Amino acid sequence: AEKEAVRLVPGAALEQRQPMDLSRSDEWKVAFRYLPEGVPAEAKLLVDLWNNKTWTNLLTLTPGSDSGEGDFRNGSTDYGYLRLNRNDRVFSQDAKIRFRLESPDEDAAIFLKEVGVYERTTTP
Repeated sequence: AEKEAVRLVPGAALEQRQPMDLSRSDEWKVAFRYLPEGVPAEAKLLVDLWNNKTWTNLLTLTPGSDSGEGDFRNGSTDYGYLRLNRNDRVFSQDAKIRFRLESPDEDAAIFLKEVGVYERTTTP
């Protein structure tokens, strides 16, 4: 699966090429699978939303060395999830998501294996 994954390194970002029109969405969800590699305790995996003006951080995941500590551990695939309602954010016609890895270790990496973006609209 790592051969088909996107390798995210510190200082780089994975950003959607084409914007989404979320202006009529009632709910929006991002789900993803990822595998950390050599990620130190100070690192962060960030998920941001573009609203055609600014990037807003929506989710920050951190590693942990013990069970129940942090959001992920090196050596195992984990699952990230984010759900937003219309009341939480104003969804734009040119929305995008991006993933970033912040780490003091330049050799750290996150392999993004799958990313799904789901939208629910109940209003015409």
